[in-house]
Amino acid sequence: MMQQTIPVLFRVRIDTQPNEVVCVVGDCDELGNWDPHCAVELGRDHRSHQSEIWSREIRVKSADIKYRYFTCFLKQPDNEDDKQVDVMITRWETNIRPRRFHAFGIAGNSSDYEQESGAAIFGRYDGRQKIGKGWLTGQTEIQLRLYNNPIVMWKQSRKRQRYQVACKTMDLRYTDVSMELDDEDSHDQILSPRTEQNVQISVLNSDFNEDLVTPRTAPQFGTLYNEGDFFIFKAQSFEPDNMGFTFNFYEESAEGSTDPPRHVGYAYVLPINMKDTQNIRSIPIHGVRHKPIGQLTVDYLKIKPLKDVDLRNDMSVTYAKHWKQRPSLEVGHRGMGSSYSKECAAVTENTVASLNAAGGHGADYVEFDVQLSADFHPVIYHDFEVCLTLRGKKKKDELQLFKLPVKSLTLDQLHQLQVNHVTALDKENDLHKEDEDPLEHQPFPTLQTCLEQIDPHTGFNVEIKYPMALVDGTHEQSPFFDQNLYVDIILTTLLRYAGNRRIIFSCFEPDICAMLRLKQNKYPVQFLTSGQTNKWTFYQCLLTRSVEYAASYSLSQDFMGINVNSEVLLNRLHMIQRIKDLGLVLFIWGDELNDPAVIKMFKNEGADGVIYDRISEFKTSDNIFKMEHEAKLQLLAQMGVLTNGSSTSAETVVNSRKLTHSQSEELSFVRTSTLY
Repeated sequence: MMQQTIPVLFRVRIDTQPNEVVCVVGDCDELGNWDPHCAVELGRDHRSHQSEIWSREIRVKSADIKYRYFTCFLKQPDNEDDKQVDVMITRWETNIRPRRFHAFGIAGNSSDYEQESGAAIFGRYDGRQKIGKGWLTGQTEIQLRLYNNPIVMWKQSRKRQRYQVACKTMDLRYTDVSMELDDEDSHDQILSPRTEQNVQISVLNSDFNEDLVTPRTAPQFGTLYNEGDFFIFKAQSFEPDNMGFTFNFYEESAEGSTDPPRHVGYAYVLPINMKDTQNIRSIPIHGVRHKPIGQLTVDYLKIKPLKDVDLRNDMSVTYAKHWKQRPSLEVGHRGMGSSYSKECAAVTENTVASLNAAGGHGADYVEFDVQLSADFHPVIYHDFEVCLTLRGKKKKDELQLFKLPVKSLTLDQLHQLQVNHVTALDKENDLHKEDEDPLEHQPFPTLQTCLEQIDPHTGFNVEIKYPMALVDGTHEQSPFFDQNLYVDIILTTLLRYAGNRRIIFSCFEPDICAMLRLKQNKYPVQFLTSGQTNKWTFYQCLLTRSVEYAASYSLSQDFMGINVNSEVLLNRLHMIQRIKDLGLVLFIWGDELNDPAVIKMFKNEGADGVIYDRISEFKTSDNIFKMEHEAKLQLLAQMGVLTNGSSTSAETVVNSRKLTHSQSEELSFVRTSTLY
């Protein structure tokens, strides 16, 4: 007997770019089971004479479905035997709860629909407006960065000139390039291989000008480069080995002039120039007569999709930009605190015991550091090096300390070490002391172990350790793992074992943050900034040394927020509200937070989270997520849908047979809002 189907008209109002299409995806077979590659494409509704309305009637088997709308570019398979269409998502509805259709009609407030056409408004439902950007579903993103005054013209008269920079992509499979040998004063542009797609540009600055840091299509005649600017050009492709870039340079337009700016030269960045994941290249700038007239310094980054296809995220839910307003969250630094500061923690930092103890003392999140062992296991440890104990050949009782990179030791070797912190090199130590600590107190627990053994109500602020160049010319650790490989391995562990745990990523290395954001759509990312301080040698990277640049970069890369050194903000408290006004979530870390008065001050100023060492001394309340969980269970008990009558047990079973439709909606909200 054939199962009865229900016709559902999906209809949404949205403005689209050229070649961009609108799709619907949902939790049933007919809507692709949240897989964007299996979503259903809608069509422009010409009957309404309004091209921005997209619709399609789809017959579904279920009387209760959940769904979302999204926009994308579609690439048909080159091979006829390959039926999967490549989907490059540009925007999607990111409300925690998806849209819902049930037998009584499509749920939603009347304000969520266009009254005249009966079309849903893209991104708006349940009284909220939530639209997120896409992630890498199979394509690669290439970013080209210009900074530190990268344009050098050799002719003296041109050195004083400012230039507008335009960038376009090239599809190198189409090489019918025709060059016009115009004279040097010609306004004509050099023709290049067929443009694959528009390039997005962000201009970072130190003035918090958010209009410039929002990625936008690069203008035809480029954007004026000013001294100190930080340009980021972005493009994505499913064929990155065939994608090149053309830079065109125009003299700055005279104020008030309506004439097009004068074209003076061009430069090519080709795949052969971008063999590594990240590097810096100097390429020649050619004049319109094709003779070199200068050089351009380009910093490039290639971000590949997560290698494990089965773990690439679906569209059922995302927390990447979701932040529920609460009192400031309190985060245990390395668990119970640093073991090597003036106020040493009672439990060794970055161990299972330390993380569990911090959660037991009410920490809402615990912050810890993750890096890879030589055999590619994500382990919890702060420093890039460990000190090994060496025994002398002649004098057996003569012991010495020797530094060795963590990345050069396997997981088994790390677990067999009697570990000394690098600060031990400068101290008197009893090197003969036997290590008798139980397993949970041992260093180098794996990330998987922590995910499995720490109380699930305790959120994880996972700082990804990746070495960087310092301003004094030294490097924290070089060479190191390839960035794409490094992030993929850590993400794979998180996506497999995190379950419903709250996760926030953070990192000082801006490229790692960009990868964390684009390789997955589920967890939020915060960019760490240390500022310029006399406490330690700060990083060469300008983005980490300025709150303004850190905020600009985070806006340009669609991060959830920034994580700022407390020393930087102490004398600039007004910056806290400015950061919040930009829509960024702000966490604060640093030695100053070892003073409870400073913690209170930052919380009163509106910080979303404070990270500090002495959580057992300063935290006065229980974990906020645990308290919210108990309150929600009590709500379910009042609704009369708990089978065992208990409102406090985490293992309470809900009797779905007793739920009305409204109760089912509320239960769905309770379950999804348990996170974040």
